[in-house]
Amino acid sequence: MSLLRTSAVRQILKPRVNALAVVPVRAQQVSRSKSDARPISPHVTIYKFPIAALTSITHRATGVGMSVGAVAMASLALTGSCDIPSYVHSFQTAAPFLVPVAKGIVGFPLVYHYLAGLRHLYWDKTADHIDIKSGIVSSQAIVAASVAITLALAFVTLD
Repeated sequence: MSLLRTSAVRQILKPRVNALAVVPVRAQQVSRSKSDARPISPHVTIYKFPIAALTSITHRATGVGMSVGAVAMASLALTGSCDIPSYVHSFQTAAPFLVPVAKGIVGFPLVYHYLAGLRHLYWDKTADHIDIKSGIVSSQAIVAASVAITLALAFVTLD
């Protein structure tokens, strides 16, 4: 038993010579993948994300952005030194041509996150249409509907 332990310890402590040590890291990966017959995983900058992945990332980003915005606005309102309705009115009178742009910037995350959330609720409830083709079609529909609804809301004025 002690012989087995000492040979195992020797194998662990034995210095290993790496023949690829002088080759740059990228070349090591290429030569390693050729020897293993496995492809190298593509880097994020050259990988084209599918639209379903992009809409999922956008759904998460709009949720985080709205949460940060809500906490910031609530914090400003709770300090008592910020009158948000007066700032909105000042912006409307100072730059009326930018009001639809500002509405779009605020409205798109709300509309998009709501529609993408409805899709996820549908998927969770029914487990239907969860395939590649349906994912692409529903992603395109959500983006198109979000843009259309946001543009419609951006030019609506409530007086």
